[in-house]
Amino acid sequence: MRIQTIHRFPVKGFPTESLTRARVRAGSGIHGDRLLAFPNGSTPVSDGEWNHCLSFTALKTDTSLQQWSVATDGAEDPAHITLTAPSGARVDIDPDDPASLEGASAVLRGLLAARGGEPRHLVRAGQGMFDGRLSGLSLINPATVAALAEYAGRDLDPLRFRGNLLVEGLPAFAEYGLIGAVLRIGTAVVGVRKSSERCPATKVDPTTAAVDANVPRLLATGFGHVHMGIDAFVIESGTFSVGDPIEVLHTPEERAWEPSGARGGTFDVQHRSSPRFAVVETVQVSGSGAEAVAELRLRDSLGWIGTLWEPGQHARLHLAPGLWRAFTITGVDRATGTFTVLVRLQGPGSEAVHALVPGTRLLVSGPFGAVTATGLDGAALLGLVTAGIGATAALGVLAEGLPDSVRTVTLVHVERAQDPSSVAVRLQERLTGQSETGVRTRFVRVSTAAGSRPGPEALLTEALDGTPDGAVAPEDTAVLLCGPVPLTEALVRSARTAGVHEDRILREVFSSPGGDTESLVAELPPARVTVRGAVTRKDRVTRQDDPAGASADFTWTPEEGTLLEALEDRGVDVPNSCRAGSCGKCAVRLAAGRVLYPLEPIAARGPDEVLLCSAVPETDLALEV
Repeated sequence: MRIQTIHRFPVKGFPTESLTRARVRAGSGIHGDRLLAFPNGSTPVSDGEWNHCLSFTALKTDTSLQQWSVATDGAEDPAHITLTAPSGARVDIDPDDPASLEGASAVLRGLLAARGGEPRHLVRAGQGMFDGRLSGLSLINPATVAALAEYAGRDLDPLRFRGNLLVEGLPAFAEYGLIGAVLRIGTAVVGVRKSSERCPATKVDPTTAAVDANVPRLLATGFGHVHMGIDAFVIESGTFSVGDPIEVLHTPEERAWEPSGARGGTFDVQHRSSPRFAVVETVQVSGSGAEAVAELRLRDSLGWIGTLWEPGQHARLHLAPGLWRAFTITGVDRATGTFTVLVRLQGPGSEAVHALVPGTRLLVSGPFGAVTATGLDGAALLGLVTAGIGATAALGVLAEGLPDSVRTVTLVHVERAQDPSSVAVRLQERLTGQSETGVRTRFVRVSTAAGSRPGPEALLTEALDGTPDGAVAPEDTAVLLCGPVPLTEALVRSARTAGVHEDRILREVFSSPGGDTESLVAELPPARVTVRGAVTRKDRVTRQDDPAGASADFTWTPEEGTLLEALEDRGVDVPNSCRAGSCGKCAVRLAAGRVLYPLEPIAARGPDEVLLCSAVPETDLALEV
């Protein structure tokens, strides 16, 4: 690995300047990087301390910033910064002169629109005004950008991702294998903390300043995550230049290493959604034809699965660019982070799975998913209906003990085979394991070999007929449903009709790349959307008791995309970051109605919450912000 190029962003949100040499210090980043930031007026900002990125004028919310130019005096610590607006107006800044900072702030207030009424003055923080409180270096692998560009069918400049270092000499995606590693870059020592989630700033071409590619959506659909590049924490100060080698001092597997003395302490690397490598330990295939299933046992290189997994959650296997799949984690060795998934050997992913052998390094991310055994707490009766490989959802939930409230479980499994498949056998064994804890269990297998199966109402009735007298109130009942989408949605409707509370209707629908949001929701009807509470618009802030306007009401149509995009098109501003269901910052309360997720988000959400960046209306909606 070598440094290909070095970049610094003297004023947060504005364009970069290229360097041939840079100096970094422990606990910070490149000297002069994100030295200054200009508030957007939405929230109060304190000078001299770190403030949240949503408080500042930023490229993701004001794409015109890319049309500006930035120049410094060229020193490692810039003593003078010049910003030039698209109109040609110049803003000259001496970062150490309060009068210069105030004069520059006045000019910027006249050139950049406010997003609120709070004071706007250029501010700085000792460590740099980075997006995260732990600042440092961001590294981009151009080979990974090239893989995304090939998937997208268009050129993508690596500078679009606003990294400090472009790194050459790494195959595509290999940078994710450095998470947790300690590197020497020139004379500096850094620890790689995590991968970098990407926001709408990446939609802007750094050369033309055109908003020409929805990069977060391309990443989410093509790669199964919204990450590009890695972030490092500076452990030892030093300098580096273009062309300097990047050396691995300690691999991620050497976690017994603890920095001490001059190296300044440990660094946290946990980040559940980061792609990282797992090693295939075993591959076992059972069944044949349409019933063929492969059980993969994988060892998470960082052990995060063992720490973070909750029964019922799933992992994503990133098999190739444009090819990823989500699979329920059916078992975990918490001591080692080793986990198993069952993969149905059918469809585009089969060939990639068939090619896996012990020792293969496979990119994974997770665990993800809100459908867990925890959601069953308080229910006395649990009814499960699964079909085909959808059985993995039940296997995951039953992997460890159920909540103490659950006293009766009935599992109805539907499959094509005349004789029980290996998956059905696993289900029955795992259900039997629950009975050893005093839970009453019943297993019902339904074969469709004869060409028919009971309707969804009959399947659900069978699943809920789990007590001797059948006398369990709907509010004490929970159901877990997983199978083909039409069957699952029909079962959901039957559960609602049966009076099961919406919070206790758990269903797992795995999404894989299949096109953009518009094509996935093209058949949905228009829906009326009402947004209640505090609504921030680009020109003003209105509140429920404000006569100027209490809500945003509109009719959503499929061509508008997600709810977040529809709101932004109408000037309604809501907090957001990743725009791909990864961070959860756009969660708002769902007061009425139902939503769909064309691509299932990976951020956790409450039963009455909706992630605006990933959701579309299934019915008329009322949202509270």
